[in-house]
Amino acid sequence: MNKGAGETSYAMNSSVQNTIISCAEAWRKKAIVQILCTSWPEKMGIADMGCSSGPNALRVISEIVDGVYATTRLLEWPPPELVVHLNDLFAN
Repeated sequence: MNKGAGETSYAMNSSVQNTIISCAEAWRKKAIVQILCTSWPEKMGIADMGCSSGPNALRVISEIVDGVYATTRLLEWPPPELVVHLNDLFAN
């Protein structure tokens, strides 16, 4: 994997991963609702164990955060504290 935004970089060559991420969106939403409805957590950890750079890096994390807040709003519950862990980049 090449860093940056050049022609051979991950950022420019990650459309397959983006397609897979899109296909799993409904499953993620269902999982969020199940987790929140079966065991109401005060804190919720989210980990991105892949490369935390490029266009897909924060997409799934963002969708999970949005899903948690949408579900808690719908149920009129306070949202849990979210802790996000990112992998691979020193600054994270």
